[in-house]
Amino acid sequence: MDEEKRDDAALQVFQYAEQLVGADNYGGGWIDRSLPRPTLGMALVAPSVNDVSSIQEVAKRAEWPLIIDDVRYSRAQLLASYDGLEGPNSDVVVSFGWDARVNKVAVDMTAPDDAAVAYFRDRIPEDALLIRYVPYGRALAF
Repeated sequence: MDEEKRDDAALQVFQYAEQLVGADNYGGGWIDRSLPRPTLGMALVAPSVNDVSSIQEVAKRAEWPLIIDDVRYSRAQLLASYDGLEGPNSDVVVSFGWDARVNKVAVDMTAPDDAAVAYFRDRIPEDALLIRYVPYGRALAF
């Protein structure tokens, strides 16, 4: 199966899982291509035994290995936690948004900034927040 068809099959597995567990329990999905064999990753809030086995079966039929993380927050909850935030007035904040792999709102910054960190800590639950210091600045498009 070519890569485009495999990616389409992965998308179908993610869509199946989200429909099965609902938006309140779906934390997101991703493809981990860093492993020797590309593998689907999925975050679910308190999945049932039936949910896990059903999703595993769909992934198996799609010929994808699957890892399911049992997480605290759904994608919808994480998105809602920063909906409407414009971010602090700081040159060191590169981006912020939902990161399914860590089940948190990830804030990428180029350097520590106490005011920027406080801005996010005041608005997003501590266990749903990840501050990352990254080696790159704002992206430029050409």
